[in-house]
Amino acid sequence: MTKVRLGNLYLAAAVAGVILCAVLMRAFYMPYSGFWRTVLYNILIFSWAVSVWWRILHAQTRRCLLGAAALMLFWLDIRLIRYDFA
Repeated sequence: MTKVRLGNLYLAAAVAGVILCAVLMRAFYMPYSGFWRTVLYNILIFSWAVSVWWRILHAQTRRCLLGAAALMLFWLDIRLIRYDFA
């Protein structure tokens, strides 16, 4: 078995915490929860994109995955503007 680094455990706990916060915000309505939930999802997608940038060596695959991450961020932000600010 491979040795698990302590930094990886902290990162996994942080990601799980952010996901838990987003799920709880959706379950229990709070004022401005849509905005903060979108911010949390943007943080998760951006952190996934950074990890793709570090881990994927094949250039074409990395470009496709980073393009998908950019589109997800774009559409989440457009949705935020459409429903929360307009």
